[in-house]
Amino acid sequence: MGVISTTIRDIDEDLYRKFRSVCVEKNIKTGEGLNEAIKCWLEKQGRLK
Repeated sequence: MGVISTTIRDIDEDLYRKFRSVCVEKNIKTGEGLNEAIKCWLEKQGRLK
């Protein structure tokens, strides 16, 4: 699996700050937290096996 760098626009500032603060608390990089969040969302949508 590869890794990409990307820019994501129009993210709610308050949500991002809360998300970032949890990443800091868990001592993980923002990208790692975002990967986890995307994976959870895709699983909820039935898009991951």
